[in-house]
Amino acid sequence: MREGRGRMLLMSFHGLPARSLALGDPYHCQCQKTARLLAERLGLQPDEYQVTFQSRFGRARWLEPYTDATLRKLARAGLDRVFSVLDTELDVKDAPDAVSLPPVTGEIRFENVSFAYDDGRPVLRDIDLRIAPGEHVALVGRTGAGKSTLAGLVPRFFDPQRGRVTVDGHDLRRVRLASLRRQVTLMLQEPIIFRATVFENIAWGSRNPDRATVREAARRTEAEEFIEKLPEGYDTVLGEAGSTLSGGQRQRLALARALVRDTQIAILDEPTSALDVATEAKVWRHLEEWLGGHTAIVIAHRLSTARRCDRILVLDDGAIVEQGPHDELMARRGAYYELWQRHGIEVAAAAVAVPDE
Repeated sequence: MREGRGRMLLMSFHGLPARSLALGDPYHCQCQKTARLLAERLGLQPDEYQVTFQSRFGRARWLEPYTDATLRKLARAGLDRVFSVLDTELDVKDAPDAVSLPPVTGEIRFENVSFAYDDGRPVLRDIDLRIAPGEHVALVGRTGAGKSTLAGLVPRFFDPQRGRVTVDGHDLRRVRLASLRRQVTLMLQEPIIFRATVFENIAWGSRNPDRATVREAARRTEAEEFIEKLPEGYDTVLGEAGSTLSGGQRQRLALARALVRDTQIAILDEPTSALDVATEAKVWRHLEEWLGGHTAIVIAHRLSTARRCDRILVLDDGAIVEQGPHDELMARRGAYYELWQRHGIEVAAAAVAVPDE
C-alpha cells in the first residue's frame, strides 16, 4: 500500500509477525529484499519510501539495507510467488451493484440449487432447504455425497449454476463478499494453524480481542490446560501448520478461534474428530452453550456428532434423501439407519484393531 504520495511503502501481513512470512526464507534480510523489489515494481525510488513489516497485534520491525546476490535471488522468487497469488483471477467476485449484508439473524435458504464442478458432473441437484435462525443442522452421507459443497455455498466459495442461496432473504450474489464472510465462521476438519503465538492463532480473524476473551474461549474448548504447559503459555510461538501440536490440540485451538469470532452463522466440519471420547463430550457441552441462538451447519463424518443437532440431513448423490431428528430417522429404518448400522460395525472393527496399552 502506498501512502503519503509514495513516501511510505507498508507491507502488512494481517496478523502474522514478521518472522512468520512464508516467502521461502523467513529471515529479515530476505524480507527486506522482497520489499525493495516490490517498491521497484510500484515505481518508487530508493529515497521515496521506508519499509516496515507490521502485524495486526502491534509488532513491527524496521529493516536495514542488506545486499547479497543470493538473498536477492531468493527474495525475487518469493516476490514472484506473492504476485502469482495476487494476480490470480477470482471465480467469485462482488457484483458491480453489490451491497453490504446487514447484521443477520441466521436464516439460510437454498432455493432449487444445483451445482457442478468443471467436469460437469452434478454434485448438488435441486436442493430446496430452509435452515431457521438458531437451528443446528447436521449433514451426513458417504464421501462425495455433496456435504462440503452444500456448506461451501453459504460463505460463497462458489455460486450455484441454478437456483440461489439467501441469508435473511438476501441473495448472496447481491451482497459484498467481505460483509458476508465477516458473519460466517468456518472451522475445517484439518485446522489452519499459523507460525505465530497461541494468542495470535486464537485471535486470528477477530477484531482486537482482549486476553480475557481469548483465555475464556480456550477454557471452554478444553485447550487452556495444555496451553499453560507450553514454554511461554499463550505467548509460545507454534510450529508451521501446528507441527508441534497433536491433532486434538490443533482442533481445540481452532474451536477457540471460532468462539472468539462469535458470528451468527457457523460451519463446523467434524470439529471434534481428533478428540478422545471424554474430551469430546466436555467440548460439546461448551459448544452447545455457545451455539445456542447461533445457526450452525455441522458436516458430520462421525454420527455421534450428528445426533447432537436439531435436524439431520442425509445426502446421497447430491440430493437430500432424508431429514429429521435422530430418533425419528432411526425409527424409519431408512438411509440414516443404514449409516448407523455401518458406523457401528466400523467402530467395533476399529476397537478390535487397536491393541490394549
